[in-house]
Amino acid sequence: MIFVVLPCYNEAPNLLKLIPKIDDALKGQDYQIIAVNDGSSDRTGEVLLQLSEEYPIRILTHQRNMGLQAALKTGLSEAVRLGKEGDVVITMDSDDTHDPIHISQMLEKIEDGADIVIASRYVKGGKQVNVPVHRVFLSWGINKVLGLFSGVPAKDLTSGYRAYKWECLRRTFDALGERLVTSQGFEISVELLVKVFYFGNCSRIEEVPLYLDYGRKEGGSKMNLRKTIMGYLKLIPEIRKWKTGKGDLQ
Repeated sequence: MIFVVLPCYNEAPNLLKLIPKIDDALKGQDYQIIAVNDGSSDRTGEVLLQLSEEYPIRILTHQRNMGLQAALKTGLSEAVRLGKEGDVVITMDSDDTHDPIHISQMLEKIEDGADIVIASRYVKGGKQVNVPVHRVFLSWGINKVLGLFSGVPAKDLTSGYRAYKWECLRRTFDALGERLVTSQGFEISVELLVKVFYFGNCSRIEEVPLYLDYGRKEGGSKMNLRKTIMGYLKLIPEIRKWKTGKGDLQ
C-alpha cells in the first residue's frame, strides 16, 4: 500500500487539480490519499468529499486550524496506524506545486533499498521556477547551514516532498510518540527528516530531481519570512541533541 499524506488548509482549487494527477501517477497501484483538512475556511472540505466519490481519499478533519505540525502529525499517525511492513508513505504539499510525476521514480528508489527518497531542487536535473527570489535564497542558505549541522546526507533538507519506508516512520513513532514533530512552521520538514534519520535508524537517503513550479499554485503564500528564518535557526541546538539521542525521547 502507498499512502499519500496531504495536509490541507484552504486549498480547494489546488486539490481539484492535484488529486487527479496523483491518481494518474499511481494508476494500477494500491494506494490511499490521507487528506487532513486543517480547519479550512474555504471549500476544501466540500471539495475533498466530492473527490472522495471518485478517488481513494480518507478525510481527516480538524475543526479549527491547528497548523502544519498538527496536520502532518495527524496524517502520518493515520498512515502508521493503517500500514504495515513494506508499505510506503509519501508526503507532499497540497497546493499543486509538487508534481506527482516524480512519484514513480521515488518509488523505484524505495524498491532499490532507499529508506527515504527526497524530491530535490538541488540535485542534477532539479529546477525551481516562478519562485520569489527571497525564497530561493532563503532555501539555499538554510539548506547549506542545516546540512552542516544535521549530518543528514541530502542536498535538499527543506523539501517536504518525500517517500518514506513505513518501517522508518513506525520506529520513529515508537521512539518519540507525540513528540514526532513539535515545530510550528515550515521547519517541520527538516525536523521530521532529521528525526527519522536518527531515531528511525533510516540512514539510506536518496534524492530525485524535482521540477518545482510555484506558478501552478492558486492563492497566496502562507509563509511568514521572519518566523520561518527564526524557526530554522531554533532547530540547530535541537538537531545537536537529536544526533546524540538525547533530545525528545519519552
